[in-house]
Amino acid sequence: MDRPVCIVKRPASSATRSGSCATPRERILSVFDLLGESFAESGFRGCAFQRASAEAPAASVRAVVHAARDFARSTFAELAREAGAADPDGLAKQLVVLYDGATIAAQLDHDTAAATTARSMAVALLDAALVRAER
Repeated sequence: MDRPVCIVKRPASSATRSGSCATPRERILSVFDLLGESFAESGFRGCAFQRASAEAPAASVRAVVHAARDFARSTFAELAREAGAADPDGLAKQLVVLYDGATIAAQLDHDTAAATTARSMAVALLDAALVRAER
């Protein structure tokens, strides 16, 4: 299977997962849970947008990739803002790096636990960001 493992509007599994999360923090962390499910699927080949960016430098491809990246950042930023982060845009950038790193590790190293590692790191980032926001 070559399903994009990216923050995009995905079928029912995503909607159900995010619908069952009571807080923005839980919704952020559920992204990494979904990544883990994707990494465990047979035929996992990484993020189609990352591959397309590397393999097809045409302007039309870059535009689609940039739109997907913007969506990922803005989704994390919106959730971080809702969670009460003092710097939601900064936290979103950090979460995207974790997301990307987990995806690359799963693809190149065949590390299906990369999402779990990234999720643990996301918990630490969220804890720090939300404590700063409370000061």
